[in-house]
Amino acid sequence: MADFAARFKTANAPAHPAAYVQRAAINYFIKERQRERERLPRDLRGGHLVIAAYLDDRLTAGEEEQYIEALLAGLTQAQREVIRLVMDGWSAREIGDKLGKSAENVRQHLKNGRDLLKLHPGIASLAPRKPQDRVVPARGTTSDFGNA
Repeated sequence: MADFAARFKTANAPAHPAAYVQRAAINYFIKERQRERERLPRDLRGGHLVIAAYLDDRLTAGEEEQYIEALLAGLTQAQREVIRLVMDGWSAREIGDKLGKSAENVRQHLKNGRDLLKLHPGIASLAPRKPQDRVVPARGTTSDFGNA
């Protein structure tokens, strides 16, 4: 627009100002699109731009399996067996039948194993946090501040 205003005041004023502004806007956006197309390969070559595929920090299937095995190594043998079978989709009753234990015993092994895994630093940060336990005075009790 500044270019149009400067030209409009001189003898080189465009004959059709609206058409001139329209053509200038179109040229600007076409050139901007060309610059953007050229910028992407240039940024990639220069190392200024990182494609999202390179930022993928998820574990591969093999790495994930190794990580789980390392986590389970800190559990007892019974807890490891129960958790592996639960991960494979077995129910507590099916696991109990397979291992010769009661379903309650299987659930207890599962609970104890989960509790131990939650203490692991790599998992503790992912575990949902419980609200802080607060002591709430019972109704009808008086505080030390009120009745003198």
